[in-house]
Amino acid sequence: MSQDQIVVTCDVVRECNDFGQLAPMVESAEANLYEIGEEPGKVLADAGYCSEDNLEYMARPGAPDPYIAVKKDHKQRTEVEAAPRGRPPKDLTHRQRMERKLKTKAGNAMYKLRGQIVEAVFGQIKDCRRLGRFLLRGLVKVKGEFEIWCLTHNLLKLYRHGLAGG
Repeated sequence: MSQDQIVVTCDVVRECNDFGQLAPMVESAEANLYEIGEEPGKVLADAGYCSEDNLEYMARPGAPDPYIAVKKDHKQRTEVEAAPRGRPPKDLTHRQRMERKLKTKAGNAMYKLRGQIVEAVFGQIKDCRRLGRFLLRGLVKVKGEFEIWCLTHNLLKLYRHGLAGG
C-alpha cells in the first residue's frame, strides 16, 4: 500500500498465519515499485508477520525501513511508553530492536499510520464495497478475484482524487 491507499501488491494464501508471507510480499512490492521508478520506503506490518526470520530478513542491506508490531495490542494506545535512552546494546535480538524502535515517538507514530493506510483499504474493500466473502472457489480463482477487487479499488482512488489524468 502507498500513503495514498493505492494497493502496490496483493496475494491470497492458504497459510494459517502470515509468518511466511512477509518476504514474498516485500519482494513483490519492491519489484512493482522499481518497475515504475519508485523506491520502497517503509514496511508497516502487524504482529502476524513478526518472527525472528522476518525481522532478520528486513535487517538486510537495502531493505525498506520496517515497522513490525512484536505483539498484538488490541487496545488503542494513547500514551507512548518511554523509549530507552542511548544507543541500543549490541546484543539485542531483532525482536528486541524492533520493540525498542516502536517505543520511540517516531516509531509509534509511523506504526499508527498502518491504520490509515492498510486497514482503511481493507475496510473500504470489505465494508464499503461489500466484499464479505469471495464469490469464486479455489485458490487460483480467489487470487484472481482479489486482484480484481484491488485493481478496481486503485482505479476508484485514482478517479476520485483526480489522479487518473484526462
